[in-house]
Amino acid sequence: MAKCYIRLDEDKNIIKAFSIKFEQPESNDILIEDTPGRHFNNTLIPKGLIDSGGKFNYKYSNKKIVVIPETDKYTQQEKDDIEKEKLIQDEIKNMAREWAVTNLKEKNKLDNDGNLIKE
Repeated sequence: MAKCYIRLDEDKNIIKAFSIKFEQPESNDILIEDTPGRHFNNTLIPKGLIDSGGKFNYKYSNKKIVVIPETDKYTQQEKDDIEKEKLIQDEIKNMAREWAVTNLKEKNKLDNDGNLIKE
């Protein structure tokens, strides 16, 4: 049998999930499932513990694993910074695309409609 545990930080974010087959629980770890098999049941935490921005995906509340909504993960400043970064990346892509088209036109590889000229 695989006893599945989670470990929380001081804000009740789930910071670790593991099976007793591979690690011994600490005194504050919480047993959340006792199932057949050797591994942690990934259906309990399907997205992984941390998102691509380094924020926690799950909390433990009222003896349940709870998904932290995206809107609760980031401060307004962080949301603004993420949006600015996306805009900058889009602008860089557009500039690179424009440069490539201009460069190909100068080398007579594109016609005025942006179609590749076959040699």
